[in-house]
Amino acid sequence: MVNWQNVLTFLILAVVLLIIVYRIVKYVKNPMKACNDCSSSCNDCQLFELKKEIEEKKNNKKQ
Repeated sequence: MVNWQNVLTFLILAVVLLIIVYRIVKYVKNPMKACNDCSSSCNDCQLFELKKEIEEKKNNKKQ
């Protein structure tokens, strides 16, 4: 017989694992997204130059 506490624990762990996997996949697909949400100046950001180059390449491809 299955204990309801074990089932509940398994479901909670499954949901937590799905959330973790979702966030990892989301980050891997677009690691620069965090820079878009900055409310402060990005001049101190180490990824600012890389982001700028990527945006320039995208703009050059569109033209």
